[in-house]
Amino acid sequence: MKKLISFIAVAFCAFSLSAQVMGYKGVINTLWTGFGRPRAEINQDKQSIRWYGLHETAQARVDIGKFTMDGMLNWAAATNYNGTNDLQGLMLSNVGRTPLYYIADDFTDENYLNFVIHFTDFLDFGMGTRLEWKAGPAPVSLGYWWEPYAHAPQAGLLEGVPGERDVVGYVTYANNYARTAIGAKLHYKKIFEVGFVVGDGEFTAKDKFKANLGITFNPIENLSLGFTYLSMFNGQGEIYTGTNIGINKNFNIAVYATFKNVGDSADNGVSGTGATLNIGVPKAGLTLRPEIGFTFYENDNYSLAWYTGCRFDLAIDQLKLGVYGSYGAGSFDKRWYDDKQPMYNTTKNYTGGHVFNIRPDITISINKQNSLSAAFDYQFRQSFYGREQNVWVTGVYWTYLY
Repeated sequence: MKKLISFIAVAFCAFSLSAQVMGYKGVINTLWTGFGRPRAEINQDKQSIRWYGLHETAQARVDIGKFTMDGMLNWAAATNYNGTNDLQGLMLSNVGRTPLYYIADDFTDENYLNFVIHFTDFLDFGMGTRLEWKAGPAPVSLGYWWEPYAHAPQAGLLEGVPGERDVVGYVTYANNYARTAIGAKLHYKKIFEVGFVVGDGEFTAKDKFKANLGITFNPIENLSLGFTYLSMFNGQGEIYTGTNIGINKNFNIAVYATFKNVGDSADNGVSGTGATLNIGVPKAGLTLRPEIGFTFYENDNYSLAWYTGCRFDLAIDQLKLGVYGSYGAGSFDKRWYDDKQPMYNTTKNYTGGHVFNIRPDITISINKQNSLSAAFDYQFRQSFYGREQNVWVTGVYWTYLY
């Protein structure tokens, strides 16, 4: 049981408030192979079953004195298919594809490198391509997208406005104030942390200062407050606030909200809010994590989007059984149903679309260094214009810790 729980903890440690991507020193390597039926392109009549090759993600962190360095390489012998879905060979290269890429239609970093100097016990200086300095909770996939515990975040909703993508309503929560960035943070024990960074491409405008601010405050035990302001003073900033409230060591509540395009931008603001419960029953080896979220658009023509989901885990000795399920309803444009607009005969049957996910998985802890996992992801999508897709991916993970 203890060995298995240690593997589970690794999947969550990177989401701590002040950690970099790797929350501990050492090496973690994940090798995955699998097959499935990915989402079809708009011009494809049908989806086909594919093998995806071998995907490997290697992470390492080194702490020497006042210096910390961590990095990642995402490498693959990925299969290459032509327009008729015939296998054309393998692509051997750095690649942003992960197991979830094939159902979630998104990429991760091919690689990253971070460097942090701990000047004193109270002051850190950092620069990197994925620092992941966070200031509070937000919706997550319970692991990085190449890890066996990951699932499509926010029920698989996609970022955008109605009509732009098939089921929209995803919103990025601005709790991460340092991704590709350079900056510093001041902290005192675990009571507070204040970080100020300049991100990639920022600090360039002549008339509008642009940088990111992050603050965390832990006034009492089991209470954490977070605030960020991204791209300050440039007219398209993002504001975030969130809190973690621990009722006891086995039950806590996370509540969070974000506001995008704050400032001069008119009629294109997007905001989101949500909450997560984390419930544990250690004696039974049970954990439960229900969540819910809402996305609001400043444009009155766009409807509310929402999702709900839940993760369940059961640990039995060296075995962990888990399942994640979710449902998301996309946003629609109210003008689609206006009989005075030119495209009414086409759009009157449009909806916001919806998406359903189910993801069972199993992990066996072999020893302190090695674990094997298998997972199956199924997703049903109905686009705003009525097209339906059944998407799935399955595969085996080997995770090595050192």
